Amino acid sequence: MKRIAAFVITLAMMFSLGVFGAAAGDEILSGSDYIGFMTGHWDTIKLDGAILGEDGGAVSYIIANDSLIEAKAETLTVRGWIVCDTELIGFGYRINKGAAVFKDEFKIEAEEGVKKVAEEKEVDYYARFEITVNVSELKGTNELTFLVKNGDGVYTIYTDSNIEVSLDFLQEGTEEEPTATPDTGAKNEPVLVRFNDSDAADEFFLYSTNNSHVNAIDFDEDKQCVVIKCSAGEDPNLLFPFGSLALDGNLGFDYYNTEDYKAMVIIGRFDYDSVMFDPAAKVSGTFYFTTDEDSTFSETKNLKYQYDRSDELQYIVLNFAKSRFWKGSITDCRFDFFERTEQDCEYEIYFFGLFENVDEANSFVAAYKEGGDSVLPTPEPTPEPTPTPEVTAAPEVTEAPAVTDAPKATDAPKATEEPAQNKGCGGFVAAIPAGVLTLAAALALNKKKRR
Repeated sequence: MKRIAAFVITLAMMFSLGVFGAAAGDEILSGSDYIGFMTGHWDTIKLDGAILGEDGGAVSYIIANDSLIEAKAETLTVRGWIVCDTELIGFGYRINKGAAVFKDEFKIEAEEGVKKVAEEKEVDYYARFEITVNVSELKGTNELTFLVKNGDGVYTIYTDSNIEVSLDFLQEGTEEEPTATPDTGAKNEPVLVRFNDSDAADEFFLYSTNNSHVNAIDFDEDKQCVVIKCSAGEDPNLLFPFGSLALDGNLGFDYYNTEDYKAMVIIGRFDYDSVMFDPAAKVSGTFYFTTDEDSTFSETKNLKYQYDRSDELQYIVLNFAKSRFWKGSITDCRFDFFERTEQDCEYEIYFFGLFENVDEANSFVAAYKEGGDSVLPTPEPTPEPTPTPEVTAAPEVTEAPAVTDAPKATDAPKATEEPAQNKGCGGFVAAIPAGVLTLAAALALNKKKRR
């Protein structure tokens, strides 16, 4: 009876606090996969009630801090809104891959501005969320993911910035000592692609489609590089189709694991003054990545870089080590070689490489600046085929000699004594005539795997 009474009291307390959970059969799906219409906005992040960064600037703050918040705090709160084509039942969170926690208090009434967005999107349901997590007892780094439950199921909150409302929280002072990785001596060889022939260019960009503002992908024999011709606009980009190349299986590319490769180098060149009208304006670009664990492009999976004010070779070094989304196998990526171009222009790509870490990538760049293509591995020469021997003419047929009279039979020779048998170790020895085996070798001229 005591146990039953305790259980009833616990239930009563949960309902009095407005706590409800996802049903046992509820699968938590990505908000980006919702088949209807649902979008929202992430306004603010608060620690113990104080806003981090600027009010309304949650997305900018989380990108600038690589989705990690390290602080001493009791509570962490995220605030924003959602509009949807089906009823919004409630909001919640989960820590790491634990159980989902929903509370009535997380759903609050939305203001007129959110209602107006719903009307513009022609949907009937809208609400604000203000979800607070007690982080006081968390140790080390924990992933916090924020959820919405609607009439269709439970989803992660996905916003109009193509961002999932999630982050890593590290309670200051509870850092876990990193586990030392045993040094096995094994080294991941870099993947190196030098676009110095048309085959390399054609193969790498074979599946590069839907390239924004790109009018042509050509190969320049004289410059020995790929030339991208693009028109003016926002985010001119080119697909780096790693997933498609690996899936093809015939082009020498594998499914590269993010644990093995945490840095990338791209070497390119362009006329700096041809990009922006204002010669003082800075030219920058971005690189979006996806993996087999998260196949959507978003601002949290986007590395930004700035170019040197130069018309010489530009060396882009991308470091993925700090990104919490760099997990699994690398799939298709998007190289936004400019964030914006105000004029039609061209971009030359000379080289692409994957490296174990950013130190290795920087070392390669330093060596390439010094020695150019001479620092690249020299391909093994293709063995020359063995020359086919010349066919010699068959000898002429000569006449058969005339048949002579058969010799007269002679008396049979007298029988001789049978020789004694040799009874050495092996009994008798059989003589086997020697023969010559000729093997015909077929040479398969395979293209060397480009790495």
